[in-house]
Amino acid sequence: MSITVRRPVHHFTPIRGRKWRLRFILFLLLLASVIIQGAAGSVVFFSFRPDLVLIIVVYWALKNGPSGGWFIGMAGGFMIDLFSSGMLGLHTLALATVGLLVAFFSNPLYQTHLSTRVVMVGISSVSYSIFYYVLLLIFAPPPSWSYLWKAVLIPSAWQTILVAPLWLWLIDLALGKDVKDKGR
Repeated sequence: MSITVRRPVHHFTPIRGRKWRLRFILFLLLLASVIIQGAAGSVVFFSFRPDLVLIIVVYWALKNGPSGGWFIGMAGGFMIDLFSSGMLGLHTLALATVGLLVAFFSNPLYQTHLSTRVVMVGISSVSYSIFYYVLLLIFAPPPSWSYLWKAVLIPSAWQTILVAPLWLWLIDLALGKDVKDKGR
């Protein structure tokens, strides 16, 4: 004699949880790109512009591996490209590459520690600016190298690192723990 157990219709499945998390991350990417790129003149205080989209890409790449980092990097870069006046696709390619490389070069043992994630955000901020500059060298006339260091790379890196612990903590709080994170 066999016993069949039926799940109720309202049962929460892990696939539903992943879809909800992905939609939430995509919404955060849209919100961050609108705040930083679209309304930069009225929202940014004293030229303080951390790269919130980069923090989200690093978070998702550390959580979900190379394919997740690549996808969210593509989505975030595309949203930045939509709200900026630069060439379409440069931010997309640079952020997707950063998301892929963060997932490849992160050690699974240390992915959940806040300090490691903040260090990865800092390294990613510098590498993202350099990738974007190289893409500008290939496809458009870039600004000077000294301008990149003085006005873009260093301010963007320290501002993003300064905001990263709070932003990562808020994303952790909003998304909760994954099933695979319960053992950590």
